[in-house]
Amino acid sequence: MEYITFDFSSNIRISVSKFKNKSGTEEYHLTFQPLNYASAGRQLSWIHAAYKDALRELGLDNQSALFRRFLCSDLVNQADLLEGFDFSSSDTARAGCAVSKVCQPPCGEAKVCLWAYHAVKHGSPAAKQLGSSCVSFTPDKQKHLFCASLSSTEAESSYLQTYAVFDDLAGRLEANSMTLKDNVVRTWFYVQNVDGNYKGLVDARREIFEKEGLTKDTHFIASTGIEGAWTDPACKVLLDYYAIDKLAEGQVQYISAPEHLSPTHIYGVTFERAASINYADRIHTLISGTASIDKEGEIVHPGDFEGQFDRTAENIDALLKAAGSSRQNLAAITAYLRDPSDSVPAERLIESCFPGVPSLLVVAPVCRPGWLVEIEGVAVTPADQPDMPDF
Repeated sequence: MEYITFDFSSNIRISVSKFKNKSGTEEYHLTFQPLNYASAGRQLSWIHAAYKDALRELGLDNQSALFRRFLCSDLVNQADLLEGFDFSSSDTARAGCAVSKVCQPPCGEAKVCLWAYHAVKHGSPAAKQLGSSCVSFTPDKQKHLFCASLSSTEAESSYLQTYAVFDDLAGRLEANSMTLKDNVVRTWFYVQNVDGNYKGLVDARREIFEKEGLTKDTHFIASTGIEGAWTDPACKVLLDYYAIDKLAEGQVQYISAPEHLSPTHIYGVTFERAASINYADRIHTLISGTASIDKEGEIVHPGDFEGQFDRTAENIDALLKAAGSSRQNLAAITAYLRDPSDSVPAERLIESCFPGVPSLLVVAPVCRPGWLVEIEGVAVTPADQPDMPDF
């Protein structure tokens, strides 16, 4: 993994990871976090300018964009600002990719921050198609579907909204000849008032998974379930997802580290700790939201932020090791804090534990109140597996 930084402006931190191997497909993860106080509109202008400059320096353009996620301090009041720029518009025809927007206040002086994912093959953008809040990308023979901001506010409870979101998801998958069980490899659930509404999501998802054949004896899906709100205050459950068609036998491996982290089902939730997607020249390891937990499912270091951060990093190491990877292969991470006053030690710990890795740090309470920090990430590891599909 190659890590790159740009110093276009003292107002913003820009971090990039680049991966290239035998297939010729280059992957880029970019993060942008303002460092100085300003209005949301001005900070978004800084990000927009820095993003354009970074793409130019990397030899990329908007055609290579696949997914962007904007994490915002006050999305209800910032939504119009975001729609004022093409790159942050929910209209994929304007943005050129799927765009996710979540109310998760960035730490420090930032009001908005950005994670972006780009890919090119042999220096040229691969074929992609734009749909409603979705983009499909076909670097070789497999279609990769990125979709953002599925929601429904027709029902009031998080339980019923989760059912409605999964209904929407099923329709989108069917239109692409995919299914929940066979093709969805990563989900992000953002829950307004996670302390009060997470149970509704958990119960509905478990019931839906059982009907679809997703059980502890088959598999679940790598996932994050975290505090987050949308532009509509009535939205209690918001979903982003990533799916891949024509997956080969053995291409997806579900990763566990049972000596460090318990299976999720023992405390009533249904997601995989991580999943690896195998390709001919690389392995994508999708690390679910990970916290300070032990093999019994109990919180480690209750009330101790730095202790919890260290255990979380240890758990991520264990998952990466089980996947045949390591921290040196991390392409990007997002860290979520329950208490914004922990942001200063969090920044220091991220810098020391994950040097160079593109990262975002936001305030978003974790699904269990006792957890003070959660970290998710993606790793890209070189491989030589000629029997697997190209990426």
